[in-house]
Amino acid sequence: MLTIFVFINLAILVKGHGARSRNHAAWQHLNVGHSQSILEQLPSTGLGMSRIDAGNHSFTYAFIAHDEDSFQVKDPMVRALEPGLSALWLAKVKPCCERGGVVIDVGSHFGYYSLLGNALGCSFEAFEPVPAFRSVLEFNIMINRARGIVHPYAVGLMRETVHMIVPATGILGTARITDGDEDNALSVEKHRLDNFFQVDHSENICILKVDVEGYEPEVLLSAKELVRSRAIRNVMLEFSPGYNKAGLLDMLQLLYDSGYEAFNVPWDTAKVAKRIGNIEASEVLCSTCRVDISNNDTRQHFIDHVNFNTNLWLQLE
Repeated sequence: MLTIFVFINLAILVKGHGARSRNHAAWQHLNVGHSQSILEQLPSTGLGMSRIDAGNHSFTYAFIAHDEDSFQVKDPMVRALEPGLSALWLAKVKPCCERGGVVIDVGSHFGYYSLLGNALGCSFEAFEPVPAFRSVLEFNIMINRARGIVHPYAVGLMRETVHMIVPATGILGTARITDGDEDNALSVEKHRLDNFFQVDHSENICILKVDVEGYEPEVLLSAKELVRSRAIRNVMLEFSPGYNKAGLLDMLQLLYDSGYEAFNVPWDTAKVAKRIGNIEASEVLCSTCRVDISNNDTRQHFIDHVNFNTNLWLQLE
């Protein structure tokens, strides 16, 4: 199968939907209200598009072409985002998806993991507050005829309006909530995750994936009922003490008390340059990768020894 990598001139696609600024130095020039068309909010810088190789579960993935973190999906020898972590989805998430499960994707970005879960048989609920990213996600849903719901919200402990800063260049996924009133910040709504799901009807949540640049503890702590109910079979999250140490101990205690075992997946493993189908789960969740989160001393030891950030995979014991 050949890799597809094309650039789409979105200025042509949105012709007739009204003029928009060509200044890409800040995302606030994009529409932030309800649009009549997905294409109306797509960035006019162009999209890259690749066919993701997930064995018998491939899908088409569009992404903002200048995003530096999308380099592996462009590589014809890899054709995946974070192949090591993606391989865990085939090994650990696929059996649940085949039984009609659900993926919860917080910080969905362009929707890679929502689409991967959908290709494996899951429906999904994706949370993405950045309009430019969400429009690409919705475009991906459209071209893949994927089954899912997109929520235009950030997730956290309180229902409130918060501000986000979104880079215009570099790694676009470093968009994050900011405490200050910075120039060019986006205003977004934040909601508790528990408010979206009834525990009695959520027994088949195959995975909760969280990637929100240091606010992962707030997301997990906003989902205490779901986590304690053991309704979520797997959790995948970025673990980022370099951004924010607040809540890390409480998050790890919640996960341990709820029966999860934890594994550290460092970036060289997450982004190993292999096809997904050539990676064994045991290579990623190795015996030496297990993290002891059974008490505050071992939790603090792990936090102190993470250089800036890493990835955690948690599964019910």
